Amino acid sequence: MPGEPSTVDRKPRSTSTADRERITAGLPPRVSYVDLNAKQKEIFNFQKVAALLADYGFNCIKLADDWQGADFLAYHFAWEHTLRVQLKTSLTIGTKYAGKGLHMAFHIKGLWHIVDHDTLVDLCGQHTSYLDTAAWKDNGLYTTTHPNPRLRAALAPYALRNGDADEVSTSPLSTTQHLVQPNGDTAHVAAASGPKAARFEIVAGPTSTGPLTKKHAVLAAIQLLAESGVSGEQIQSVVKTGPFRSLPGSIEPRDLWPAMAARYELASGEEKLWFLDDPIYEGGKTWVLRNNVWGPNTEDKLRALCALAPRAVSFRVV
Repeated sequence: MPGEPSTVDRKPRSTSTADRERITAGLPPRVSYVDLNAKQKEIFNFQKVAALLADYGFNCIKLADDWQGADFLAYHFAWEHTLRVQLKTSLTIGTKYAGKGLHMAFHIKGLWHIVDHDTLVDLCGQHTSYLDTAAWKDNGLYTTTHPNPRLRAALAPYALRNGDADEVSTSPLSTTQHLVQPNGDTAHVAAASGPKAARFEIVAGPTSTGPLTKKHAVLAAIQLLAESGVSGEQIQSVVKTGPFRSLPGSIEPRDLWPAMAARYELASGEEKLWFLDDPIYEGGKTWVLRNNVWGPNTEDKLRALCALAPRAVSFRVV
């Protein structure tokens, strides 16, 4: 056509940033969740939940702020009302969410759930002792990453499944069991012989959690102790101040890092070194565990932690 430049007249493609950041030669690398900051994790989790809810007929809209307590809205094509949803990284109940018609979205072992908040509180009351803990009574807030099997079973109807997102079944093949009685006495029970793996189960009565990595085993043990009424200061006496730090008040996970960084003068690169998604609320404080300092002495730490429990708690190497 007249006026169209010839092939030789065309300028070469630009190498600007905008030009390079186009999908012309395959997708960019997959992201690592642990490398994301708090805001990026929230967006990441919203996209995951929204994709799952689409299979159930919902259209989700992310909100820029907590409008009427909601992180996002979920509109069902056949329903008259829109759901207002709080997005959490772990099972969370709070008095500030009660009676507002809010829903809670959270994951358990990688499986996302969504349920009316007040229904969730009722289920926790029926199947756990969460409502009897100091965290709930004093702070009106309770969160856990390891709900017991009874509660997990009760929450099954609220799980968002995409056909292959089921919980991984585990078979506890213990090589050694360390049973710690309330008086601190320890019994070592040998089980079937076999190679020792760096995985642990935390056991309290008929309930067991695991297999877990070292850092997650320490976290699970501390969460169990807090549920049993053991103070943060007692726990800190075992794991020491550096790996287990506190902030005054009850701070939501999304707000933890700025508060932690300011109080303890932490560098921005240290954000991923803490269990910021799994705080422990006890004694009017928010406690946070470091996730990268558990090495060869993990069994000694677990043994000492279990000895703090007012009832028999054990751990198994599996």
